[in-house]
Amino acid sequence: MVLNREWHRQHRMPPRATREQRIKWHVAHAKVCACRPVPDSIRLEVEKLLSSGRRPLSPAAKDRGRGQKLRNNPMQSSNGVSYHRTH
Repeated sequence: MVLNREWHRQHRMPPRATREQRIKWHVAHAKVCACRPVPDSIRLEVEKLLSSGRRPLSPAAKDRGRGQKLRNNPMQSSNGVSYHRTH
């Protein structure tokens, strides 16, 4: 296994990393370094992203997508109040 020391110096895993941060880090890591395998706990997500060629979404991008869904809902006001009838 080959260790890419320079990449590791420049791309430290954040302390107390969230699951999404770990997945994002391991996707990038798998592309440039072969020093160790991806942990079993996140392997499926990492392999899926690597095979699709997509990058993992950042939390901000996920929030933007969620907001877009709300704006496209004609039964919900801009302040988030739903106008659906309840029976």
